[in-house]
Amino acid sequence: MTDPPSAKPCAEMAYVPKSPPVFTGDIQHDFRDHMLAKRQDTLSDWVGEASHVYLRAADILRCRQTDALAVSLDSDDQFDARTLWVTHDHMAAHWRNGQMREVMKREGLMWGPGKLFSMVNSYAELLALFRQWLRWQVTVWADRKPDLLELFLLAVVGEHTRTGQSVEAELFFTLVRL
Repeated sequence: MTDPPSAKPCAEMAYVPKSPPVFTGDIQHDFRDHMLAKRQDTLSDWVGEASHVYLRAADILRCRQTDALAVSLDSDDQFDARTLWVTHDHMAAHWRNGQMREVMKREGLMWGPGKLFSMVNSYAELLALFRQWLRWQVTVWADRKPDLLELFLLAVVGEHTRTGQSVEAELFFTLVRL
């Protein structure tokens, strides 16, 4: 009888990011990829909040039936999420660069790329905080920058047409300047 061959130690597999870093220090590759994988759900939540706020304002101003944007938002309950991918990714990078670092400090979280203590819970909690922050941005826009809220929703109703892409580009450059 022969002895089984000795097992070679397994090498730890490195995480290979699916997306490139957006800013210096964007080292949470796994969470960045998770955010991008959940982009459509996040956009649905964000657009729903923005539409609700805009339509509520149109109701208060009694112009829901005559405001072109309100009529467009009322006429369709779906949108082409591709229209806001660049905007989402910009806001996600902005959040990771600032807000996420604050959350990590406050919660005492210190982890390197791919080293979350409980990936499922950490991802879900951080993604929920990001979505909450996006909803808060809608409230801030409605109060302080209503033109930005309108621009965001014009990109939604313009969808992936030439007009929609033009509005999306304007929205992106407006957000970059903030």
